[in-house]
Amino acid sequence: MKSDRAVWIGVTVAVVAGAVAIGAGLPEPGTLVLAMVLFGLVSAVGFMLARRWGSWLFPTVVLAYLVKLGGAGARLWVLQDLYNNSGDAGGYHNRGLALAEVWRTLTVPALTQAGGGSTGTKAVSIIAGFLYAPYKPTILGGFFIFATVAFFGQLLLLIAYRRSKSPHPIAYAIAVLFLPSLVFWPSSVGKDSLMLLFIGLAAYGIAGLLESYRLGPVLPIALGLGGAALIRPHVAALLVGGLVVGLLIVKAPAVPGAQIRRVVLLVAAGAGLVAVAGLALRTLGVAPSAQEIDPFLTELQRRTTQGGSSVTGTAVRSIVEIPAGMVRVLFRPFPNEAHNAQAFLSSVEGMLFLALILWRLPRMLANLRLIRRRAYLLFSLIYTVAFSVAFSAIFNLGILARERVQVIPFVLALLVGMGWKDAGGPAIEPADREGEVVAA
Repeated sequence: MKSDRAVWIGVTVAVVAGAVAIGAGLPEPGTLVLAMVLFGLVSAVGFMLARRWGSWLFPTVVLAYLVKLGGAGARLWVLQDLYNNSGDAGGYHNRGLALAEVWRTLTVPALTQAGGGSTGTKAVSIIAGFLYAPYKPTILGGFFIFATVAFFGQLLLLIAYRRSKSPHPIAYAIAVLFLPSLVFWPSSVGKDSLMLLFIGLAAYGIAGLLESYRLGPVLPIALGLGGAALIRPHVAALLVGGLVVGLLIVKAPAVPGAQIRRVVLLVAAGAGLVAVAGLALRTLGVAPSAQEIDPFLTELQRRTTQGGSSVTGTAVRSIVEIPAGMVRVLFRPFPNEAHNAQAFLSSVEGMLFLALILWRLPRMLANLRLIRRRAYLLFSLIYTVAFSVAFSAIFNLGILARERVQVIPFVLALLVGMGWKDAGGPAIEPADREGEVVAA
């Protein structure tokens, strides 16, 4: 065990040095120390998870985190060298450094101290200040911190999948920890990294709630949805909406008073949906009526069909338009639509992902008849469809490539959890007491 740890520490130093070289050249010593501290924290979490779920998980988490640090370095390089620091990350970083001084006085900064922009933008700056309060990093260090935050979101999504006793957890771990878009996009200072954490926290609670109907998971759900609502309330509304629909149609767990608990949870979740949806509409400046929403979608479509990454089409307004909307939101650009290396790499991943889903689609459709037994997979399906419909009004493929990281983990859950038939067993195999699929 000691020799293995020495190997991983050596690999860590090498990969962090490579990430630094990619991102910003030779760093200050403090940045390297910060990376090592963050690595130690992630390794400790990975070790605790491995003690519960198997020794394979520790090296998987360690390797995935090293890849994530590399993704943070690459993300910074793209920002600085290809986009001439024109992204939002630099602004968030600078405001975070200033607000860290406020946090150090044990005072919560007011929104008015967070600069201009929307409430979500100000919230990200305030959170950045909180994360920077113990140690004010360089911008590369800031990327490492936010990449770590996003990585914990990925781990929470893995735990949620495992907690739901869905099949093939090892395959899902590899998918959700190593998918290039999840490694690259949510690894910079900004909204994407924080949203992945909050989505993972909400998913963790939702998986436990749908499996037990107990009140314990309500806390992580509230924290996850609350954090998401601060930054992107429309995504929070989609999450709680998926929970409401899931509670309505999922098969209740075998617990005392299940139906009464279902009613109580439905009332609470419904109230949360009303509150979050109202916040989302107010944030977008839209009244809850067809007369207001249709013009808003038309204007959003017009604004996002400008630029080199835009495509034509229509937002989903009927059931028959859902498949085309899902393809655009989840998988495009196609290779012929890529105008630079970054878009081409995104298109390669999208095409491989789409091909894999089409390959396994017959098995996934066959397993639909059993999905009410898999509450988390049912929630994932509802959220994926709702997300695709909501984001179908965006026609800039560059924006969609970044935004879809908020739904891809749930698409992966559907693919892994429903795409294969276990040998010698039913289409979705019962799980043993630890959540592993029973091997035939």
